[in-house]
Amino acid sequence: MATPTPPPKDSRSKEEELTGLGYLQQLYQNQYNALAQSINSALERLADLNNTHITLENMEKIAGKPTLTQIGTDAYIFSTASTNQAVLVHVGAGYLAEKSIDDAKGFISKLIERDTVFVNSMVKSRSEVENALLKVSYRLDELNTEL
Repeated sequence: MATPTPPPKDSRSKEEELTGLGYLQQLYQNQYNALAQSINSALERLADLNNTHITLENMEKIAGKPTLTQIGTDAYIFSTASTNQAVLVHVGAGYLAEKSIDDAKGFISKLIERDTVFVNSMVKSRSEVENALLKVSYRLDELNTEL
């Protein structure tokens, strides 16, 4: 019985490279997707923070007037905007702190700045992963056309 001849060394190394690059491509794709989800979540948070800041800027205009107040996702009640000059602000770890309107605006502004830097760094990371993913995809295409 004749033993099968092993494939030439070049074709085996190309197959190994294809396997490794396929794995790397999937890894980069997963990283890209995770970063995209994180960016979307962070952008939603930034939108909420900006809305909060705008509301704080307009507190004097709405004081004592009827408003709709959100009490949960897609649930609102009619209420009257407070005329006091303090708000409760979530400061982390489940804690709320009472702050003056001006202090709350400053606090929210700092959160907006911090989150903007965070989003920008994630966008940069996503771009780097995207470039690496493209390089791997191009190399996979090259190898597939050579086989």
